[in-house]
Amino acid sequence: MSEVGTTGGIESEGVVTEIRRLRSEDAVLYREVRLEALLRNPEAYSSTYEAEAGQSLTWFADRLAGSAVFGAFSGGDLLGIASFLIPLEGKEGHKGMLAGMYVRPAARRTGIARQLVDAVLDYARDHVELIELAVVGENNAALHLYASLGFVEYGREKNGLKDRGRYYDCVLMAKPLMLSRSPIRSAGPADAAWIGGFLRERWNATAIAVHGEVIDAASLPALIAENRRGLATYRRFDRDAELVTLDADPTGVGTGTALIEALVARLYADGCERLWLTTTNDKLSALRFYLRHEFRLIHVRLGAVDDARRLKPSIPTVGEYGTPIRDELDLCRVLDTRIARRELSRPPWRLPASRWTQASEFRH
Repeated sequence: MSEVGTTGGIESEGVVTEIRRLRSEDAVLYREVRLEALLRNPEAYSSTYEAEAGQSLTWFADRLAGSAVFGAFSGGDLLGIASFLIPLEGKEGHKGMLAGMYVRPAARRTGIARQLVDAVLDYARDHVELIELAVVGENNAALHLYASLGFVEYGREKNGLKDRGRYYDCVLMAKPLMLSRSPIRSAGPADAAWIGGFLRERWNATAIAVHGEVIDAASLPALIAENRRGLATYRRFDRDAELVTLDADPTGVGTGTALIEALVARLYADGCERLWLTTTNDKLSALRFYLRHEFRLIHVRLGAVDDARRLKPSIPTVGEYGTPIRDELDLCRVLDTRIARRELSRPPWRLPASRWTQASEFRH
């Protein structure tokens, strides 16, 4: 066991944070938080405060330079940390480990723990096929968080840690990360019933209320991942296209990425220049996914979801991290790099000019 080490809280409302990989110059902040974790929760880590408190700042800087440690920042303060390790090579080099995770008490119940785990998972997908972790069995909040992110318990280590004469059992969990290599195919007539059911399961209906209109997603062209593990529906507007829905089951194994890239390739080959989509202000995980896949935020429509509820009353009022769902965000990915930025001022659908707010207006 490389390290247990998971302390945090049950996730609820989010805070604005920056999640990034720590660098050697972050050693002072990292040392402070790491030692705080070992001191406050010694039962959660295989290392000890005494073993690391006497280490030099250079030792901590070297650790950051030689491994992947992620930090959550707010206003310049480091609020939490999480590490990714590949402890073995050879036949076990396909496995990595999430370890050394800690969120400072004042920052718990804010969504930071989930953001840190997401950052580690994003990084790990480029390096390993499976990520494992070990957590003290009494840490119910951490167990709940990991289960919600797709980790599955595969065993328990009796008396895995011993601190000050007391034994602690360790829960062993894992999550597969292997990218989906499933072929992507176009939907056909035989898929109609499944598409309708899949959309109703994911969206509570086949009708999608967005930017002032109701779209029947079940009637649109679509791409399907093999074994029906994912679905992307879209529509064309001459040189533009709109991604209407994108869903994968299970998530986190690369199916969404495979669908996006297959759609982009097909649209580009067919002469399409831009791919647009609309999401809502609460979809923080989706927003990050799309930004990582070359989409740019173009417009924010304040209050647009409030208006959409008149068309589709079943739209929920609260979303991820307890965020009120109010606004629509338009994003665009340029497929033809010859397209100038000024040509992104309007999506292919039309709304009154008063409804548009350029994303740049929010920058200071």
